[in-house]
Amino acid sequence: MKFVATKDDEKRLLLDLPECSVYSIPLHHKLPTTGFLFAEKTEPRLLDLEKIKKYAIAKTDFKLLKQGLDVLDKDGRKVKNSAVTTKGKTPRSYAFCSDTMHHLPLVKAIKNVDVLYHEATFLHADLQRAKETTHSTALQAAQIAKKPMLKNYS
Repeated sequence: MKFVATKDDEKRLLLDLPECSVYSIPLHHKLPTTGFLFAEKTEPRLLDLEKIKKYAIAKTDFKLLKQGLDVLDKDGRKVKNSAVTTKGKTPRSYAFCSDTMHHLPLVKAIKNVDVLYHEATFLHADLQRAKETTHSTALQAAQIAKKPMLKNYS
């Protein structure tokens, strides 16, 4: 097992795997605190085997097609990638935000995530107590969750 200490000053790459990347993201709390962002990587293009049969493409070129490149058929004619492949699965992302107070810079780090876990210690009726203890209310967590959906938010 490998322990990686996080820093709470900016978004940082913690782990880079072939299928996904894991980042720490700064949160705002009385103790140094980070959240985490898990982001799948773009998958290779998918081969359309029915369309490929119409061309004389060497199997050794399939890897190039999956990478989005055009290839030449056995007669030297260019085969456009888009003619024989389809887009791979759209990558997904998940953000985990534990103890944090309402802090709008968090929105930049989690913009357009597919799933957000945002801890909320208090109901909004206890807003003053949330501020005193550097936590969020349920309403504030919901407001943060809605902002990443705004494409022009910065």
